[in-house]
Amino acid sequence: MIRASVHGDLGMYSQACYRNTADLKMWLRIARRYPIAVLESDLIKYRHFHGNSSQRYHRLRTAPENSFMILDEYLASRNRALAALLNDKAHRSEDRLMAAISHHIHGELTSGSGTLREVSFTTIARARQVQRWHMKRSATQNA
Repeated sequence: MIRASVHGDLGMYSQACYRNTADLKMWLRIARRYPIAVLESDLIKYRHFHGNSSQRYHRLRTAPENSFMILDEYLASRNRALAALLNDKAHRSEDRLMAAISHHIHGELTSGSGTLREVSFTTIARARQVQRWHMKRSATQNA
């Protein structure tokens, strides 16, 4: 939850540019100017329903994850601490691996092969953070 005055000070989401990752950009903007806290209690429930924006975005996506645009902006502004925190190279490699699989499913074998060349399997294997996140996400989706 965010106070209306924070939105008044920082402006609203950049929905047109970042689409479904606009909330990440907004939270980073908020965290740079205001203290934030994480509550242990659930205050709302997130409804997943067939065909929602998030499902459509992630379904067989072949373009790079939108959040990398935000990360690239922070890297360009020399905010390298954020990149280190997010395990940038491993996440990018995993993203490209998933895109290569999506290309294959779409029957786009040439594009899939090109995308697969962008993947560093060694980087993914060495990054415990990516592996744990991926396993947790897969377990949740398969439940």
